[in-house]
Amino acid sequence: MGNRLRFEEVLARLSAWAAPESLPGMARYGILTDRALGVSMPKLRSLAKECGKDHDLAAKLWAGWIHEARILASLVEEPGEVNEEQTERWVCDFDSWDLTDQTCASLFRRLPWAWEKIWQWGRREEEYVRRASFSLLAVLAVHDRSAPDERFESYFPLVLEGAEDSRNYVKKGLAAAGW
Repeated sequence: MGNRLRFEEVLARLSAWAAPESLPGMARYGILTDRALGVSMPKLRSLAKECGKDHDLAAKLWAGWIHEARILASLVEEPGEVNEEQTERWVCDFDSWDLTDQTCASLFRRLPWAWEKIWQWGRREEEYVRRASFSLLAVLAVHDRSAPDERFESYFPLVLEGAEDSRNYVKKGLAAAGW
């Protein structure tokens, strides 16, 4: 493991960076703050670079239920070590739009089953699972430059179904994706 940071060191760093004054702003944007520390994304990205890719660390960070630790988990997770079961566990744990979108952008788009998850999750009832479908579609539109337009067009019926969903975070997920 060399000079990689240990789980305890990562938690200590997150705790040291806690910014309780940021929590009201997070709450205004619909992020649950009862398990949040208020650590900024630039700090999380910097810490992720320091940690490197580490499957075991990602698992521990995700299990801890701290909001920023879960975002960090999505940044340090090794895509080659992730199986579909873990993907399903993580998507069912989503409880905020930022965790959903960050995990889709940092991790899920790199998984071989990303495209099929769009269909599966887009038809599920859980609000953030459904949002993950549209977030993942948007991220793949930006990052999978080899995908033909027809691939995206095949998702239009799913997008139309999602547009009828009255829940705020599903609608905002579609809007953020440019639909």
